[in-house]
Amino acid sequence: MLTVQRSVVSVWIGLIDDPEDFQDYLEELAEDIGPSSRFAVDLGVETYDHDRLEAEWMEGEPRPVAELLARCPSGEAFVELATAAARRAGFDFGNAFALLYDRRWSDEDGWPVDAPLMYVGTFAYARAEAEAGTEAEAGTEAGTEAGTEAEAGTEAEAETDADPETEADPDPEPDAEPETDPETDADADPDTDADAEPTP
Repeated sequence: MLTVQRSVVSVWIGLIDDPEDFQDYLEELAEDIGPSSRFAVDLGVETYDHDRLEAEWMEGEPRPVAELLARCPSGEAFVELATAAARRAGFDFGNAFALLYDRRWSDEDGWPVDAPLMYVGTFAYARAEAEAGTEAEAGTEAGTEAGTEAEAGTEAEAETDADPETEADPDPEPDAEPETDPETDADADPDTDADAEPTP
């Protein structure tokens, strides 16, 4: 069975004389029903993520497994372990390989012995971690942009809700003191005081 697992790569090595046999093994079948390829049949799945597959057939004499896998972009991360595993399985040389990144293959019945490619093992590699870091960074940037837009929207809404006519005057003028009437506030009538006769 084939399971998703980040930061691992499943490795297959083969000695295939005809490149067309290699292509036919990996090529998608024309039928709409059933597994997508002979490789998928051996994997025990209907289909798999082809974007995760890296495969190549090399012309010329078979090469040491270490040299074969060294051509892979992330081969240095697992080439030593994969070479040792291939040697234990009786493979010192090969001219074809298939790698499934972020997928682990396992089956209690083992890999078919008559398959063009031989399953070597599943090993850790570093490229998926770098991709995950990039995705996380992109997600953080997107979250920051979304937060900024939300903050701007909140400020705009606050400005719209504010009514300048109803806002309180921050510095109101003090109430004016009542005006005084000099005619009513006088203590005495000067005309009355002038007509009064002095008391003997």
